[in-house]
Amino acid sequence: MARSKQGKAFVTMACAVWLWPGGDVAPASAAPAANAVEAVKQAERQVDMMLFRIHMFHQEARSGIRSALKLKMFQEYFTLEESKANRFDSLGQILLTPRQTELRQRMEAWVMSLQRRFPIGEACLVDRDGQEHLRVVHGEAEQPVNFSHEEQDAPFFDAAFAMAPDGVLMTEPYMSPDSLQWVSAFVAPVILPEGSRPAFFHYEVPLGVYQTIVSTHDYSFAAPQAKTPDHDEEGRYFILDARGLVVADNRHPVDFHLKAERHPDKNPELGDFAPAEKWEDYLRAASSITAAPAFLEAVEAMKKGERGMRQLTLEGKPYILLFRPLEGRPWSLGHLDPVAEPGFWEQPAGRSH
Repeated sequence: MARSKQGKAFVTMACAVWLWPGGDVAPASAAPAANAVEAVKQAERQVDMMLFRIHMFHQEARSGIRSALKLKMFQEYFTLEESKANRFDSLGQILLTPRQTELRQRMEAWVMSLQRRFPIGEACLVDRDGQEHLRVVHGEAEQPVNFSHEEQDAPFFDAAFAMAPDGVLMTEPYMSPDSLQWVSAFVAPVILPEGSRPAFFHYEVPLGVYQTIVSTHDYSFAAPQAKTPDHDEEGRYFILDARGLVVADNRHPVDFHLKAERHPDKNPELGDFAPAEKWEDYLRAASSITAAPAFLEAVEAMKKGERGMRQLTLEGKPYILLFRPLEGRPWSLGHLDPVAEPGFWEQPAGRSH
């Protein structure tokens, strides 16, 4: 893939209520419960709300794609005769007619309005030949001279055209070659009235959004500037992938940006043929949270996508651990909640978990 494509969610998250953008509500207190019974109830409420937040993020990211493809300009663009057979100049750059340009600019304006509200790094419109017809990167529209004609190399290219009507593909994580961070794409085909599928539209969501969701009070994708860390939360929220690697952790952030030694702008000695980035090089093991045997046993259940609850003693203190599989991904959400005292992560400077 030549450029990055990110997603935008349209939801205000809160700890007890979900509101449409513009709403604002303070989350419920998460002070340690006084006994194990109440701690279980409290932890269940908290993990259910966090699951709801993540689920609504996925739903709104899908909704953004569906809403785009219901706009007449996307279909109209590909009903044009000139859009059915691409023309190129002597340098191999696509040539667009005035009518194509007018519709493209209208689509770009719509995408840019989304990017002002949601965490989309790049959005693209790609035809069956792998030719880009639109690309908006971090709020700026690219000119046709920069459009890629090799998008058929995208790992989700064939799957994008095979989606059911109103279906949206949420891809596996990959390193974006343009935003230079790990992302996931949301993808759906353009379907014309007679049923043909001449193109697909997609955008990339930076995977750091999961870190933000589990670490932020009153998080709204419509007001990302209002993000504030949940430093007063007693519970620890974390997400593990199917290998037991930490994808998000509200007490120890995960950095998904391309490592400096492999960044083309930060390392002038980097060769032209650097090997592909490896997912495991960016994530730490679940044992970085705690290496307690009972916790690691629960991690094995999380890796299998199981639901469960454990009562643990960590560093001499009682905890409730709840875990649930995430919708749409082979990942699990964990919630480690202290029963009656602050957690072991509240500790003097110099120690870390």
